[in-house]
Amino acid sequence: GFILQSSGADQGLCLNLDDSTGKLTAALAKGSRMYVQGCTWDPRGLQASRETLLSAGVASRASIACLEADYLPYADNLINLVTSATWSGKPVAIEEVLRVLAPGGTAILGHDGNAGATAGLEAKLKQAGVKDIKPLSRKGWIKFVKPENPDFDTWTHNHAGADLSYVNQDKVAGPWEEVRWIGDPRWGALYAIYHGRVTAGGRLYYNENRAAIGGGIQTWLVARDAWNGCELWRTPIGSP
Repeated sequence: GFILQSSGADQGLCLNLDDSTGKLTAALAKGSRMYVQGCTWDPRGLQASRETLLSAGVASRASIACLEADYLPYADNLINLVTSATWSGKPVAIEEVLRVLAPGGTAILGHDGNAGATAGLEAKLKQAGVKDIKPLSRKGWIKFVKPENPDFDTWTHNHAGADLSYVNQDKVAGPWEEVRWIGDPRWGALYAIYHGRVTAGGRLYYNENRAAIGGGIQTWLVARDAWNGCELWRTPIGSP
C-alpha cells in the first residue's frame, strides 16, 4: 500500500526488483490494475514465489523472473513504475533503473532494514538530469520521476498539429529499428481498422472499428500507454 500510494500508479507496467518471496509483487498487482513482474537473482525461492502469485489470484497479471546478469533485460523507456523494497544498488545499478523507466515513469526505492541504502542516490540522479526527486515518509526511501526528453514532440491532431501539416518538431524520431509493441487485434481482419491516431502525455489515442456483437461495426475510442502498449481504457463511440 505504501508504494502504490506514494507512486500514484495504477495502470501500465511495473517492475519489482529483488523480490525473493513474491509477496510484494502479488500485493502490487492486487492493489492496482498494473501488469507486474518481480525479479530475483536467487533461483531457490522461484517456485514458492510463483505459488504466492497463484494463491493471491494475480497470476494473470503478475510473474516472477530469475535474472543472472547485472543488467535488466528490458527495452529502454518501457516501464511505468520500478520498485524495490530491498534496494542496495547491487547487482543492478541506478543507471539501469533510469534506462528501463519510461519518460514520466516513477521509481520508488528503499530498504526498511537499511535506512542508508539510498544514501548518495540523489546526487547520482541529479547528475543524470533527474529533477523530480522526493524523500518519502519512511526513512531512507526515495521517489523520483524520469524526465521526458525535451526533443520529443507530440502529434495532437489527425494530421500532426492544428495546421494539418503532417509535420511536428520532434528531433528524436528516425527510421524504425524495432517493433515496440503489438496490440490486439493482431490480425488484419476486415473490420479491425485503426484511424485518427494522436499522441500526447505519453499516451496514444485512436479509433478502432470492430465487428459488433449482433452484426454491424462498432467504433471504439482507445487509449494506450505509448511506451509499452498497455491498454488503459476504451469506450464505444457509435458506428463509423
